[in-house]
Amino acid sequence: MYKIIIDIGHHENDSGAIGKNGIREVDLNVQIAKECTRQLQRHGIEVINTSGTLQNRVQVEHLEQPNYFVSIHNNAGGGKGCEVLLYSAKYPQLELAQNIEKELIPLNASRGIKERPDLYVLKKTNCPACLIECAFIDSANVELIDELHEQQAFGKAIAKGILKTLKIDYIEESTTNTLYRVCVGAYKDKNNATKVQAEAKAKGFKDTYILEVKDNG
Repeated sequence: MYKIIIDIGHHENDSGAIGKNGIREVDLNVQIAKECTRQLQRHGIEVINTSGTLQNRVQVEHLEQPNYFVSIHNNAGGGKGCEVLLYSAKYPQLELAQNIEKELIPLNASRGIKERPDLYVLKKTNCPACLIECAFIDSANVELIDELHEQQAFGKAIAKGILKTLKIDYIEESTTNTLYRVCVGAYKDKNNATKVQAEAKAKGFKDTYILEVKDNG
């Protein structure tokens, strides 16, 4: 089984960037990471979430030895666009970054994949790692990510990029609440109907019932 660390940038005592209308980076990161985690788990991936001090995050990575370490953040500085940061733009982490960036581009214009060897969690982790800046939250760019459904879309996109790197096809979730009932047959003799119902139950179909309908034909 594949194991992925989804790192939640910042924590409750370190809000990260503060955006328009008092939006805290950490709150966005939590929701994005939550959806990313859910999507990966839905595909059978073991996911570990990390937070807290930088040292704690790295210690967990050393202990768990995951396939990949992905840290989720949001940016500040008045710009716009997403970006994916790496210790060095080499494989295999480059492939991970490219796949994630491709999924993020429909949600926010990309500022590219950049080398950042100075970032602690990229420098100290042992496995291939990347750090994602989803959007700028102190500019108009925040409008792309300030709603919950938008944060979930970013989480889903990141998960799809990770799954692509793992060579796992993404399976869309069903969005319909429609149920389809199956009718086995119609019988004039109730004993025959009861017999067929018993056979269905014996095969594991517990939700069976006999509906009496007048035959006007």
